[in-house]
Amino acid sequence: MSKKKTVTLISSVLIVCAVLIQAIVMLRSNGWCDFAQVSGFVVLFLGAVASIASLRIPSSYTRHFMPNDWDCDNNVWLVIILARKHGMGKNPTVDVKIKESNGNYSEIEVFKETNEKGDVHVKAGAQIDEEVMVIIS
Repeated sequence: MSKKKTVTLISSVLIVCAVLIQAIVMLRSNGWCDFAQVSGFVVLFLGAVASIASLRIPSSYTRHFMPNDWDCDNNVWLVIILARKHGMGKNPTVDVKIKESNGNYSEIEVFKETNEKGDVHVKAGAQIDEEVMVIIS
């Protein structure tokens, strides 16, 4: 699990604990009649829901390309990942790695650009005969 997901998970657990503590205090003190306590509980509850929902939001998008997935135009090999597909916004970070014979991936030097819509274009000057992994975050 990534560091970001771990921190979000911990904060979600803490806020759920706060909701439970608030509910117990309100039950014991008959605070359900007090507008301030009820509104505080509602805000805490909504915060818990939002925090838990944030765990479901991906922090990166990974796609694997095989050699026949690349399009060739004037000796430039190209793959495009649309912004609506990767969902990482208009200015994402793009890493491109190639699969080595031992199964590991290593960074590969290719031209990477993002247009105004956030579509990612990965271009290579020569055909790549191995599996390529594009990571967008």
